[in-house]
Amino acid sequence: DASALAKGAPGPEAPQHAEATLRRWVAATEAHGQAGAAARVAIVESRALVEALEALARSPSTRPLVQATASLVTSSAEPPRSAQEANAAQLLRSLCVGACAAHSALLGQLLTLLADSAEAAATSRAAKESQAMVSAKEMDIARVVGLLDASMTTGAEARDARRRHNAAQLSKVRAALAEAAAGGRGSTELVAPAEPCAPGASVWAEYPADGRWYRARVKAVHGQELEVEWLVPPAEIECGREAEYLSTAVGDDALTADLPATSALPAESHDRPSPHPSADEAIWQQRLAAANTLSGRFAEIRAAAPDIFASAATPPEDGAKAGQALSSIKGELAARREDMGKELRELEELSDAFARAALAASEGAGAEAPDNREAKKPRKAELLSEREALLERLRALDEELATLGGESSEVDEAAAAAASAASAADRRRRLVETIAASQDVDALLDTRLKQVEEWKTAAAPDIPSALAKTCLEAEMLRRRQFEELVGGLHLAVWGSDAGVSAKDPAWLTSVRGVINRAGGAIEHSWRETVQLAAETLGDSGPCGLRSEDMSRAAKRYKEMRGELQEFLTRLAKLEGH
Repeated sequence: DASALAKGAPGPEAPQHAEATLRRWVAATEAHGQAGAAARVAIVESRALVEALEALARSPSTRPLVQATASLVTSSAEPPRSAQEANAAQLLRSLCVGACAAHSALLGQLLTLLADSAEAAATSRAAKESQAMVSAKEMDIARVVGLLDASMTTGAEARDARRRHNAAQLSKVRAALAEAAAGGRGSTELVAPAEPCAPGASVWAEYPADGRWYRARVKAVHGQELEVEWLVPPAEIECGREAEYLSTAVGDDALTADLPATSALPAESHDRPSPHPSADEAIWQQRLAAANTLSGRFAEIRAAAPDIFASAATPPEDGAKAGQALSSIKGELAARREDMGKELRELEELSDAFARAALAASEGAGAEAPDNREAKKPRKAELLSEREALLERLRALDEELATLGGESSEVDEAAAAAASAASAADRRRRLVETIAASQDVDALLDTRLKQVEEWKTAAAPDIPSALAKTCLEAEMLRRRQFEELVGGLHLAVWGSDAGVSAKDPAWLTSVRGVINRAGGAIEHSWRETVQLAAETLGDSGPCGLRSEDMSRAAKRYKEMRGELQEFLTRLAKLEGH
C-alpha cells in the first residue's frame, strides 16, 4: 500500500486513493483481538506509515493532507480545504497518534516540517536551482523522515503496550467487580476482612460452582487472591453438619481452589454465610440492576479473552535487545544533528555573502540610472505595439528590444542574488527547526529507554490466570444477586402475608414485572454459561474456566427459571382466590 502511494495515482484521483488506503489501515489496526494487534505491530515494523507520510508530502495533490493532519494533531484552527481532506486527515491522525510515541506538539511539528521540506524541494526543482541546492533540500526531507521514523514505536514496544493495555483493562474490570462486591453480597451483609486471611486460618469459602459457603483452610495468600484447601468432615460429625463440607454436600473431590479475598471469611468470627432474602420491592430492583451490571462485566471479560490469551502466548520482549535498538537510533540521531550543525554554520556564512552581494548589486543598479529606466518604458511599449501591427519590421524591433533589455542586466543580477539569499534563509530556518525537533526526539528516546529497562526487572503478570479468576468472580457475584432476588420473591409469594398482598392489583403487577425481568436476565445467564461449558469442554476455553464449574452454574440458572415459573403460577392462584 505504501509503495502504491509512493508511485502515486493520477493527480485528481490521488486524494481519493490516499483516503481509501488510510481507511483500510485504520480498519485493520482498530480490529478486535489478534488481527488488530498484529496490524498495529505490522504498521510500525514495516515502516509503512513513515513511507506513506513521505509519499503524501511529496505529492502536490496530497501534501495539504499532511498539513491538515498536523493541524489536527496540534488542535490548530487551520481548516481542511474539503470534506474529503478532513476525513482523510482524521484517518491519518488516528494512525499517527496510535503508532507514534511522540507527544502531540512534537508529532505536529514533525509533520509540518515534512510538508514544508517537500514543498521547498519541489519549488527548488521547478525554479531550476543548482543541483547542489536541490540535493541539499532532498537531504532535508530525509532528515525529517528519519526523525519521524525514530519517534515511531518499535514492534517490541507495540507488543509490550498491548500487554500493558490488557493488564490495565483487566484491572479496571476487577476494580468494578470489587465495587459491585459490596452490593453483590446481598442482604447477608457480609463484610470482607480488612486484610486477607493468613495462611493456616480456618475460613468459610465460597464455592464457585454454586455460590454456597463451605469449610476450608487458607494455604497461601497472593495479594488479593487466596489459595484454599477444602476440608473433609471428621469421622464423627454432628448430624446435619456434613452440609458444611464440600465433599459431602456436593460430591466434588476438588482439594484446592483459588478464590478472591472477598470469597473467604474467618470461621472463628463468622457463622456460615447464608442468604437472607428480603420481600422489599426496592431491594429486588437493586438486586436485578446489580445482576445486569455484572452480566455486562462478564460479557466484557469474555470479549477481551481471545486478545488477552493471544498476547500472553507471545514470548516476553527482550529488554536488552530492545534497548540496544533504541540506543542505536540515538547514536544515529546524534551524528545527523552534528552534520546539521555544521551545515547550519555554512548556511549562515552563505546567507551573509548573499546579503552583501544583493546589497552591492542593488546599490550599483540604483546608482547607474533610475531615471533612464522610467524613460525607457514608453518607448518599449510603443515598440511592442508596432511589432504587433507591423510584422515586416519584426527583425529590427527585436534588435532594438534586445538592446533595451541588455541595459537591465544589473537589475536581474540583483534580483537573482536576492532570490538566492531568500532560499538560503528559508533553508536555514528549516534546519534550525529540524535540529530542535531532533533534540526533542532524543529526549523522547531517553524516556523510552527507561521504560525498556523496566522490562528486565518487572515480573510478567500472569494475565490469563487473572482473567480466569476475574471471570469466575464476576459469575459468582452475578449468581449471588440472582439467588438473593429469587429468595426474596419466594418469601413474598409463599409468605404468610402473600394472600393479603395479592388483593392489591398494583402489587401483583409489580411482582409479575420483576419476575418477568428476572426471568429474561436469568435466561440470558443460563444460555451464556451453557455456551461457556461447551467451549471449555476438554480445556480451559477462552476464559480459562473449568467446564464443570460452568455446567453447575448453568444447572442452577435452569432451576431458578423453574422457580420463577412456579411463582407466576402461585400468583395466578392467589389472584383467583
